[in-house]
Parts: sequence; C-alpha cells; structure tokens
Amino acid sequence: MYEASLAGRAEEARTLAERGSRLINAISGGGPIAAIKFVLQKQGLAAGDPRKPFLSLTGEQREQIEQALVDMPLD
Repeated sequence: MYEASLAGRAEEARTLAERGSRLINAISGGGPIAAIKFVLQKQGLAAGDPRKPFLSLTGEQREQIEQALVDMPLD
C-alpha cells in the first residue's frame, strides 16, 4: 500500500487499504485474542485455543477472517 501510494498508484493503494481494513475488522470483531490465535493457526503455527475468560470464535467469525485473509494475504 505504501509503495503503491508513493508510486502514484492511488487506486491500487486504496484497494489495498480497503482489504486491510476488512482484515482488521474481521480480527477485532470476534475478540482479538481468539482471532490472532486463529490467524496464527492458519499460518501453520501452534497457537492453541484461547483460555477463559476469552471465548473461541464462532464458525461465522472464522469464515469472515478466512475470507479477509484470502482478500489480503499475510505473505
């Protein structure tokens, strides 16, 4: 996003910003602890489930995060 912006590719930078925003909203919407652990697991890292008092993600929340990761890969 930064490089696109510096290079004057405003539309590309805007698209990347929107994708990043969806990822941030998906992660923060389900509780950041559970969401971060889920993202780490998707990256192949053993993060385990959140401990009480934190709740696990619902299926819908997992789907939202998975879609956001497809739209904005963490590579």
